[in-house]
Amino acid sequence: MTSEPTERERLHALHAWHVQAWSDRDLEALSKVFDPDCLVFHGPSPVLNGWEAYRKRLEERLAAFDEFSVRSYDGVARVDERLEDRIAWIAARYEIVGVKGGRDYSENGRWTGIYEKQNDTWCVVHLHISPDPGPE
Repeated sequence: MTSEPTERERLHALHAWHVQAWSDRDLEALSKVFDPDCLVFHGPSPVLNGWEAYRKRLEERLAAFDEFSVRSYDGVARVDERLEDRIAWIAARYEIVGVKGGRDYSENGRWTGIYEKQNDTWCVVHLHISPDPGPE
């Protein structure tokens, strides 16, 4: 007998899928998880309002890479039961490795995604990505 996955398991699976879409540079797949009106704070770039603005920023950033992959780890998911299980967040660390301009590239940081359940589907309504500061 197979039991239904918990919301936390569904969120972890969505996060893994989200990370794979990043590694595949599949912006079409990413568009399926982001709310059209999402708010994104992505590193040193300005605040981005909406998926289309963020998609444009991603197209520019990803075009600079010859090779690119993302790994996420230490992920923690929480569903907020106080709001009828419709708000959740995932906080995790990430590592980007690749080749950019013919040179090896590496970046580590943290991200937090705020999800809202819309018609039984989790959507990213806010994303905050912060690269770790370089050596002092």
